[in-house]
Amino acid sequence: MRHLLRRAGTGLAILGLVVTVLGTFLPWLHSGSVLRNSYEAADLVRRLLELDSGVGGALLLVWPGVGPVAALCVAGYLVGFPRVSAVANLVFSAITGAVGVFASVHADDGGSLVGISWTGPVTVLVGAVLALLGAIGVLVGAPGPFTQGRNSEQHRGTVRP
Repeated sequence: MRHLLRRAGTGLAILGLVVTVLGTFLPWLHSGSVLRNSYEAADLVRRLLELDSGVGGALLLVWPGVGPVAALCVAGYLVGFPRVSAVANLVFSAITGAVGVFASVHADDGGSLVGISWTGPVTVLVGAVLALLGAIGVLVGAPGPFTQGRNSEQHRGTVRP
């Protein structure tokens, strides 16, 4: 049962990571008829508000790393480091999900001249939730310290001295 949960969690986590990254390329900001993805919007906000320090500035500065970090998590799942990938995925999903929530809450219906679009942020949020649930499934389904090798035999009392 744990093996099935771990495999399903891995699949869901990878799907969520892919959806998260795809969401960063969808519209996040609209100004007139121009749509900007999250990378263009982050750069624009950073330059306009001169956010080069603080938490907001740091987040805007590292935002282009979303794709590479997600790719590292996927690679970790695929090459046999599911626990490490799941823990990294939890942190990654918490951050991208929070950004998605913040932008989604501030999104408008397009009636204003300049505003936040809901398409990209909501897609990132959905992807982050899927990735988060998948990572939890991987961690819950991962074998514990007493389920492999000699330790499991000692735990069950089947090893004779």
